[in-house]
Amino acid sequence: TFKPSCPIELYELCISTARRMVAEGELEMPPVIIFETDPAQALQRSREMLYPGEGLLVTGSFYMAAEIRSLCLQGDSRD
Repeated sequence: TFKPSCPIELYELCISTARRMVAEGELEMPPVIIFETDPAQALQRSREMLYPGEGLLVTGSFYMAAEIRSLCLQGDSRD
């Protein structure tokens, strides 16, 4: 059964999980978690945050991954 996703719920789950992990000592500092609904804008913001040599992990549906892949293939040599 197809269930439409709710990105804000996933964002809130990630935030609450990160807070719990910090509180329980599993993480020293919470990760940077940014909510961005536009794939092109999300890719741009992510690239701006990367240090040289770092990679980027994209999660989501196959459709989202395909859209990000397409954007990367259109991009520069960093891809």
